This record gives sequence, structure tokens and C-alpha cells, in this order.
Amino acid sequence: MSFLLMAICMMLPGSKLSGQTQNLLIPLKQPDLSGVLNFDNPKGSITVTGYDGNMIVITANARYAQKDTRTQNSWKLTYEQQETNVNLYCNSQGNTIDVDIKIPRHFTLQLRSQDNGDVTVIRISGAIVVDNAQGAITLDNITGSAILNSVYGNITARFKQVSPDEPIMITTIDGDIELALPDAVHAKLKMNSTKGNILSDFPLIGSETASARLFDWKSSFINGGGPEYVLRTYSGDIQIKRNL
Repeated sequence: MSFLLMAICMMLPGSKLSGQTQNLLIPLKQPDLSGVLNFDNPKGSITVTGYDGNMIVITANARYAQKDTRTQNSWKLTYEQQETNVNLYCNSQGNTIDVDIKIPRHFTLQLRSQDNGDVTVIRISGAIVVDNAQGAITLDNITGSAILNSVYGNITARFKQVSPDEPIMITTIDGDIELALPDAVHAKLKMNSTKGNILSDFPLIGSETASARLFDWKSSFINGGGPEYVLRTYSGDIQIKRNL
């Protein structure tokens, strides 16, 4: 069964500087099972934090006060839910909406910010996919895998544990990449930075450079190799760190 519910708009006292606030609670019928959250924010930041709970708790704030109250009051959050899969929607009506999401930690995330926002994910165990054209991407205390894409933004991903058979892909054009991995990780690295440096806390075994049509890829192994981790930036540095 699919549910389409509209969030209740709530103006908080003293919130004129940040505009309107909306709160949304999504109860999960099977909280012990892993789920999937899809969210595409047309304009604004996304913060997702994993916690030990049985519902998704969402707070959304318009970043700027609107002079036209009709425009300010028109944006809304909605969602569709089917079993453990949740699709979250933000009809922003041109407003910049920053969305904070607290979610059970065993969730797969598919997130996108189209404009004017950063994406931050904390304490999640699952596969994470993030697209953010105009801002930074930050992952911290993550267990699982990730595919992260930006155009104008730095990308930082700190893994507590990685999925042993899943690849990681991180790409940006104008930004630095920092990938922190557990000490016992097994991986094959494939890296390219056109105008930056590549630095690593790990010994890079079997390093070699292969020329392709557009890029020169540097390949190396950590602890004998494993799934492929692809890191690519045009004008930034790449750092591989130990997550101690």
C-alpha cells in the first residue's frame, strides 16, 4: 500500500530570520529491516543522521525569509512509503530549503541536492549514493559503500567499516577528495587528479600509471587489493587517510 501524506506547516515563534519550518514524522512498519530513502532536494542542503529508532524524523527550514508570505507558505514536504522504501519530496516553490533527517542507521540512501546546498551523512550503515552539483559532500562514521558525485565541491568520506565486496566511487571537478579508510581495508585504488596531488597514509603497493584517452590513471593496491575504489578530481588534491 502506498501512502501520500502532506506535512503540517508550523510557524515557530522567533523564526522570521530563517523563514518557515516544517516537521514530518514517518513511522516505519518494519523498523528492524533495512530500508531505502530517496530524496531529491531542488534547492538547499541535506543532513542525514543515523540513530537507534523506529521512525524517520524530518525538520525542514526555509533558509531565507520571503517578503511575499504567499510564496513562503506554499512550499511543502510530502512522502510516499511502500514497505521499507520511502520517497521524500520537497516542493520548494523556489525557496532554499535545508532538510535535516534522522533515520534508523541501517538504511540505503539515494540523495541529490540540485542547487545551493551541502550534503552531510553521519552514522549510516548501508549503501550511499549522493549527487550534489553545487556543494560539498561529507560522510562521517559510515559502514558500507558509497558513490559520490559533485561538480563544484569538496568530498570527504570517512568509513568506520567498508563493505568487503562493494566498490567506492568519488568524483568531483572543482574540489578536493579525502577518503578515510579502516586500517585493515583491502582495496584496489584507481585515481586521477589533473591539477592536484595524490597523497596516502597507506603504503601504495604495485603503483602504476596507465594512459587513457582523457586521463592518466594511477592504480595501486592496499593490503593486497580488493574491490575497486575510483577517485577522480580535476583541480583538487586526493588524500587517502587511515580512519583511526
